[in-house]
Amino acid sequence: MAAKDGDIVLDYRSPDGERITHIRSTLISSSVQTLKTLGFLERYLRALPRSHHDAMLAPRAPGWLTEDEAAIHYTACDDMKLSEPELELMSQTVAKAVGSALLATFTRSTRSVEAEPWLAFAQTERLFSRLNQGGAIRVTRRAANEAVFEVRGGSLYAIPYYELGHHALLRASALLFSSTAHARTIYAAERLHRTLLFWT
Repeated sequence: MAAKDGDIVLDYRSPDGERITHIRSTLISSSVQTLKTLGFLERYLRALPRSHHDAMLAPRAPGWLTEDEAAIHYTACDDMKLSEPELELMSQTVAKAVGSALLATFTRSTRSVEAEPWLAFAQTERLFSRLNQGGAIRVTRRAANEAVFEVRGGSLYAIPYYELGHHALLRASALLFSSTAHARTIYAAERLHRTLLFWT
């Protein structure tokens, strides 16, 4: 049955606990590779504490990093003070690199994504759990072309650079079935973050 305005499309599930404790290491490795590709590596290393240079630049096998370890990387990225065009380029590039395989979750889950995006958004927890250990996500339909994504249990969303990457990944999911998509934060508190995603 199609979702109606105000419906909860996906409710919270926290099988690994209420707080995000780890994030997927591929988020960091893709981010560092993008910094290299776009010529931002020297700026990144100046912002990153020297004691973490070797760890952040070392090749990473797919796995998990603690939220504290990830925060070191994203805080350094934020401290680079990239311009708005540079930030947009970074977030879009990382979202494309990380999201191509992960967003296939949506297209595998339903054959009618173009006709009914809400069927795809109902699978968001599968995507979320592949990127995070712990925490939970809720998706609510606000209007025919507007969804609210609420994440509980994560502290990285307080870092503007990470928040922009989150927005980029949500936009990439909407662009599977639309021509334009936008995302913006509508509420942020300690370990609670809400993003409005809307598309045409």
